[in-house]
Amino acid sequence: MSSVKKNDVIKQSEKLPKTTKLEKGSAKAQDLGKGKKRDSRKKSTASEGDNMDPAEVNDLVVCNLCKQDMCSPKHLPCLHTFCETCITKHIKQEKAQSTNMHVVCPTCEYHISVPRASDETKTFAESLPVSTLVSSLLSKKDLHQKKCKRCKQHGRDTTADNWCAYCAQTLCDEHLEYHLSLTSNRHPVFDVDEVIKNPDIGFASKKCKYHEKEDMKLFCNDHWNICCNICSKRLHGMCNTCLIEHDTSTIKTHSEITNLKRKLESISTHTEKMRQDILSNIESMNKQVSLEKENIKEFRLQINKQLDDLEQQLCHELDQVHSEKLKELEREAHIVDMKHQTSLMYKTMLSVVLKDASNIQSLSNLADIRHNAHRLEDELRLDKYKLQKIAIQVSLSHETFKNIFKIGVVAPKYSRLRNSQSPSRQMSVLSKMSSPRAGVKFNISPRISQQ
Repeated sequence: MSSVKKNDVIKQSEKLPKTTKLEKGSAKAQDLGKGKKRDSRKKSTASEGDNMDPAEVNDLVVCNLCKQDMCSPKHLPCLHTFCETCITKHIKQEKAQSTNMHVVCPTCEYHISVPRASDETKTFAESLPVSTLVSSLLSKKDLHQKKCKRCKQHGRDTTADNWCAYCAQTLCDEHLEYHLSLTSNRHPVFDVDEVIKNPDIGFASKKCKYHEKEDMKLFCNDHWNICCNICSKRLHGMCNTCLIEHDTSTIKTHSEITNLKRKLESISTHTEKMRQDILSNIESMNKQVSLEKENIKEFRLQINKQLDDLEQQLCHELDQVHSEKLKELEREAHIVDMKHQTSLMYKTMLSVVLKDASNIQSLSNLADIRHNAHRLEDELRLDKYKLQKIAIQVSLSHETFKNIFKIGVVAPKYSRLRNSQSPSRQMSVLSKMSSPRAGVKFNISPRISQQ
């Protein structure tokens, strides 16, 4: 690439936003969201001048969505950084699933307001700040190798002479021309050797988000905030402000950095305790669920036993009623049998009287037989009227079972976790988050509930 063309690109890059070392230092806070990945790693006790753990650096430069080195790293307000194309795709998917005016960070679920119109999603992603920290780390990782990253993705080994500060990638001349044709010279491109000599050459001046034409040149020591000239007069008129260049040399040794380290260490310690408590709660809750399932089975056995007892009781009642009614029917049958025998006796007496008795004797005997026959007839008529067919029927309470819709109640019980204590007073930001968390237990009250 000709030097004239590169100079044109550099001039255009001066119009792009620039991020100071202060923002780069604060962007390291995104590393907190990946604490779970580094729980098993040894905590770094190195001094400020020592080399960082390569695994920790790799966590910062690898996109959490595509799991590759970032291209065009853009950070969200929570400082978690992703490829521009990845975060654009994520925002589109979130908006397609919900009509809300916000999406959540894929790492920490921080809520971010986004435009409602779908065609503004890409514009929103492009407007996100470039993560100069990730760009710097990628430059240290790639520049000294001087290999074209695009060619490497296609299995080729090509020397790279160019560095795109926006995409944070090394490019050969062939890929640079193609790259510039797609980006319309919007991306600042520099010579690799120049970037190695001056790592800050690719970081253009950062513009104020309230006054787009104003550079963020001032630093407020009272609020620890970067501002433009207009904001300095309107919002920080009574504050101790100075040019950023005056503070960059001492910013890493500022007393506030020590307080920030302590605060982050306190946050890390406290969140780790909270996480361990939650994991312990999950483990104990899983064990308790197994025990409660055994209790449910035991309660089912109790219900079965109760049903067996009710079955025996009902059968006993059935036997009692059957015995009583059987005796009644047998007695009635005995009475009817006796009357039948009596009617046969009257019939025999009538035949004998008519055959062998004298007329005078017949007159008396026939009168008695006639009287008793009428009496027996009246008794039989009354007995027949009273006589009923007896059937024994058991009416099962089917409605009782229909009304049983629960045999117990499952309810979570809450209690304080043993290790959840408020952090130090300096963690005022964490005061709400660090309030004692509740452990969850299950309370199953076995009972048969009816409507």
